[in-house]
Amino acid sequence: MGKPAEPEEKVGFVEGIGQTLSAFGTFIYDSENGLVMGRNGKSWARISVFYLFYYAFLACLFALSINITMSCMPKDKPYFQTRLQAPGVVIQPKLPSATAQNSDIRYSIKSQDYEKYTEQLDSFLEPYQASKQEGEGWKNCTVPVDVSNEDQDYQVACKQDISQLGLCSGAGYGYADGQPCLLLKVNKIIDWTPISYTNIATQDNADNREVSKAPSLQDFLTSEQISYNKDLMYISCYGLKDEDKENLGQNDETVDAMTYFPDGKPGIPFWNYPYLGKEVQGNYLSPVIAVKFNNVKKGVEINVGCKAYSLNILDDQRTNAGYIHFKMQIDE
Repeated sequence: MGKPAEPEEKVGFVEGIGQTLSAFGTFIYDSENGLVMGRNGKSWARISVFYLFYYAFLACLFALSINITMSCMPKDKPYFQTRLQAPGVVIQPKLPSATAQNSDIRYSIKSQDYEKYTEQLDSFLEPYQASKQEGEGWKNCTVPVDVSNEDQDYQVACKQDISQLGLCSGAGYGYADGQPCLLLKVNKIIDWTPISYTNIATQDNADNREVSKAPSLQDFLTSEQISYNKDLMYISCYGLKDEDKENLGQNDETVDAMTYFPDGKPGIPFWNYPYLGKEVQGNYLSPVIAVKFNNVKKGVEINVGCKAYSLNILDDQRTNAGYIHFKMQIDE
């Protein structure tokens, strides 16, 4: 019979760690064979040259792809504009998202916590000051932009005269009196132009206003005692429910529930459109109108809506195109 195998000598824990570290150190640098991580100097030189050219080729290929892609895209507008086909309505004051996640207007006259709204309006209107609209980049506009007219300098932005906003152009904006002003505008969409109604009665049907719950344009114009101007995109504000209309004073024929500015023309002139993009019209300012709420019932929450009227603006609940809903509450 053969001699039985001798049992393997057990290695202690500390000794095992020492051997592992020693083996790893030899892998990092083998002084006996002159190897660094298993390779000699010649091998490291070959692999370094290979990867240098390999990654340089990938970098050049990536840069070439980006340049080809960018050269095929227009510089003045997005290649695809399918997200929004019609603009939404925007109100100011709208507090920064870090302060509020909605467009609601809530304040107390006594505690004077309305200053956050007046300060936001001051900040919003700062670029609209006349002193900010001077120089060669501005012009006075009276007719719509004609991009087909090569002689027309449509790249120069139209001036916006906020003095036409009357009481809503500054000096507290009526918040201390419980009669707040809101500024109204629509989102900027490149190449979009509003289309006027040729027949309000037939073209402004209830289906177009089912989501916004807005009054018809004819009813709005009648309530404001103004005639239709086909060169204006009108915007109206209203209570969503009967009790909201009551709390805004819209059911009281003896008072003016709201006052719109510019006075007698509560709409945005068509000559502000189309917007041609920041690359072309860098100075462009979105045109605004204003509404002053004169008879808000204090201490109650009121559901308010504002709607823009144009033949190519249809209510869209998914994107909130064409209208905006918000809540207003003014406490004593």
